[in-house]
Amino acid sequence: RTGMVVGTPAYMSPEQASGKRASSGVVDVFALGSVIAYAASGRPPFGDESGHAVLYRIVHEEPDLQPLRDLDPELADVVASCLDKDHEG
Repeated sequence: RTGMVVGTPAYMSPEQASGKRASSGVVDVFALGSVIAYAASGRPPFGDESGHAVLYRIVHEEPDLQPLRDLDPELADVVASCLDKDHEG
């Protein structure tokens, strides 16, 4: 159904959060980055607000990877690549 959110907002890609179609690889890599950030730092990279607030941040803001960067800068770089919104670049 149109307008329905399927999945956990904290792990959705910008394409999913904005309702655009995306290849499964892009969606999966973004979700993996979100899961790794949460598992390693205990904090979701786009905050733990309500679903709509998280979806907005996923589409319009950069992830907060500082807690992860403090623990493991190299892992934070990998996660940042996973969460990169410019898939071409």
